[in-house]
Amino acid sequence: AEYMGMMVLLREAVRRGKEVMVVLELKARFDEEANINWAEMLESIGAQVVYGVVGLKTHAKMLLVTRREGQHLRRYAHLSTGNYNPKTARLYTDLSYLTADAALTADIDNVFVHLASQSKLPRLNRLWLAPFQLH
Repeated sequence: AEYMGMMVLLREAVRRGKEVMVVLELKARFDEEANINWAEMLESIGAQVVYGVVGLKTHAKMLLVTRREGQHLRRYAHLSTGNYNPKTARLYTDLSYLTADAALTADIDNVFVHLASQSKLPRLNRLWLAPFQLH
């Protein structure tokens, strides 16, 4: 129930013809069953669900929106230490960063492509990603 608001928004995005990709970690402490249910619901509405990289912990809280503005595509990203969860948001002090910086959002896009395709991660210019740059 905590994430139902996010589910409603993702469902509406799919209904409007938007591509929605969610990276979801099935083996999350205490949340395995809930995450499996979320994955099934997301797939049933037409979202692409990616289950992370085998052997690596996927612990990022990232949101990326790419939209057409006139003749150009513009990316907006949100990075956070918090789980997009309204219940726990009231309990913790999390950091949140909203940006449209072209270099940073390009890096975030590359991370999503890497997670979705298991392709080699290209060189990132603004973002550090463990275990590749942080080890």
